[in-house]
Amino acid sequence: MSSIAPVPSRVLVVDDDQDIREIYAESLALNGFDVLHAGDGAEALAVAFAELPTVVVMDLDMPVMDGLTATSALKRDARTTLVPVVVVTGSARPEELQRARIAGCDALLAKPCPPDVVITVIEHILRGEPIPRRFSAFDD
Repeated sequence: MSSIAPVPSRVLVVDDDQDIREIYAESLALNGFDVLHAGDGAEALAVAFAELPTVVVMDLDMPVMDGLTATSALKRDARTTLVPVVVVTGSARPEELQRARIAGCDALLAKPCPPDVVITVIEHILRGEPIPRRFSAFDD
């Protein structure tokens, strides 16, 4: 039996609202995740390329670089192309859903979104399971 503890999954939380970042980060940490932070899309790219997270939780409407632009850049880069991106946004209009799909988002959750829902979606993604429809605005 191995005495080596499993490495926790690393989640990058990207939101320009510091309170939201902290709420998600605290809940994720309490559930055994290693948490990284970024306040905008440009910072998210720098952190993601340096730290290679397991999953990214991304807001869409942010200064400097929005979440869709950042997601597209993550999906185009060989280092992060397979990293799932879970969008948490206050804008879940049909055209926004389409733009999120095109950018490469793997799930879209509407704000306000409780941390336990974000964690449940991440756990489904990490297990390779489909995300229950009741959680994601994508209707796969």
